[in-house]
Amino acid sequence: MPSLFRVGALVRSTNKNAVGDNAYVEAKDADDAKLKGRKKLQKKHPHGNVEVTKVEVKREGDLPKQGPRW
Repeated sequence: MPSLFRVGALVRSTNKNAVGDNAYVEAKDADDAKLKGRKKLQKKHPHGNVEVTKVEVKREGDLPKQGPRW
């Protein structure tokens, strides 16, 4: 199971005030979560410029399976 991340971002627009917003995404690591979260927020705010400010882990994923130790 991949980890769950909360991506916090600042959405700026030319004709509206800046707004903070969050997105929850499942990803392998923080870099992947940053990309997925930005894409998700850009769909939600199509006319704004999304600037990711914070990525934090909300749920740790499973550890990778290890092979037999013999």
